[in-house]
Amino acid sequence: MKRLRSSSVRLACFAFASLVAVSTPATTNCQIRFVRHWDLQAVTETGTSAWAGSYPFTIIGVLLTDPDEMLDSTPNFQPASSNNMGGQWQMVIQALPPDRGGTFLWMGQNYAIRRPPYDDAFSYTDEEWVAEINRLNRDP
Repeated sequence: MKRLRSSSVRLACFAFASLVAVSTPATTNCQIRFVRHWDLQAVTETGTSAWAGSYPFTIIGVLLTDPDEMLDSTPNFQPASSNNMGGQWQMVIQALPPDRGGTFLWMGQNYAIRRPPYDDAFSYTDEEWVAEINRLNRDP
């Protein structure tokens, strides 16, 4: 089992679907609250999120991509004016039946190029980026 945690979401990912028993959304005796992908991604008739849960939570699924397989996470801080994303990280988790859907997680080092007012405070320095990638990839 591979465990990852973003700043507000805790994910438990199982790489071998055939070996995983599907859990229903509940709180277990170890206080891990499971949320179905289906519930997390539900929308209202106006297109806004219908999810009213709280953080942290855990989702279960098949890890379809390892963070190092598709994007280059090499640190490369650039000012927002450069229009260069720098290092990138992603993970794709497919839901297990009876849940439906999946969750795609992405993070970019120089996110300031996407977020007004394009302030470099919304980006990671190279040192901060390395620390965050290590935390995401190795957090117990």
